[in-house]
Amino acid sequence: ESGTLDMQADAGNITWSGVSGILINEGLLKRSTSGGEAQIIIPFTNNDGTIQVESGILSFQNTATKTFLNGTYNVFADAIFDLDTEITIEGTLSGAISGTLNWNNSLIVADGTTASFDFSEDNSLNWTTGGLSGGGTLINNNTLSLTTGGTKVISGDTTFENYDTVNIASAGDVWIVGAGSIFNNTESGTLDMQADAGNITWS
Repeated sequence: ESGTLDMQADAGNITWSGVSGILINEGLLKRSTSGGEAQIIIPFTNNDGTIQVESGILSFQNTATKTFLNGTYNVFADAIFDLDTEITIEGTLSGAISGTLNWNNSLIVADGTTASFDFSEDNSLNWTTGGLSGGGTLINNNTLSLTTGGTKVISGDTTFENYDTVNIASAGDVWIVGAGSIFNNTESGTLDMQADAGNITWS
């Protein structure tokens, strides 16, 4: 738990050839120094470690399995953390989002499990496109903005529980698909439909 992996260089990616292994982070994985993008392409598990984007862009790419089990996620001012591929999440995702965290693909919360957004700062926490599925429950304790015209889908008997603020800040539908799929805006939650044609619907 004392190790540091520092991705300092633009295009200094972590990937594989042939049969892939896996990258497991239980310490500190950070993106620092330069202003461009570095990518994690290989199968990856964050096992209650820290992911810290200090400068530039850190993105998760490729269909290879990505899993976040608890952990601390820090994004410094002007830095960007892009979740560009499907990621399975479980437990509490905490940390400080002073920059931007973009949910750009699908998040999976497995049946019988719970995950939560519990960041101490949430300067720009954006759901741009993609789905929430898996049959579990995602708890939101932050300001989450639904941006861009990309479709956002809650499906697979999955529950989204909002205890803070969800802003529908752009045109583009929110789809709640299937009888067991739920968007629960709790007593403490605010759902702000800000945008023209930022609809809530089903299929």
